[in-house]
Amino acid sequence: DVLAYWKAYGRYKDQAREYKEYAAQVRTVTASWARIEDEWNQYWARYARYQDALAARNSFLAGQATARTDYAAALDRCTEANKEAVKEAEEADEEPETVDCQDEVDWPAVLSQAAPAVPAEPVPPADPRPPAAR
Repeated sequence: DVLAYWKAYGRYKDQAREYKEYAAQVRTVTASWARIEDEWNQYWARYARYQDALAARNSFLAGQATARTDYAAALDRCTEANKEAVKEAEEADEEPETVDCQDEVDWPAVLSQAAPAVPAEPVPPADPRPPAAR
């Protein structure tokens, strides 16, 4: 039936055009989602580097605190050793042999170093939805 064929052909042609328009819309949405995913992946990579920088700074500051405590303890031990040397020398009626604790105890180099800078916290990607849809 030739008339039925041409009628069906017209419907098919319209349906094919509609499908191509729909497929183009789907490709646009897919590309948008891919762009959004890429933006978030970049953000999370920057955020991981930010967290690593914070951890490195905290570790450095903890190391400085430990070095400061160790240095103070070493000065205290030196001072106590000097006091003990003076006490023993007085008991033996001798001249005490003491040391200059500031020269004797090495200043930790880490205490002279500046802490690593804190980088700016990364900003998450903007919400791509229209304001009314948020």
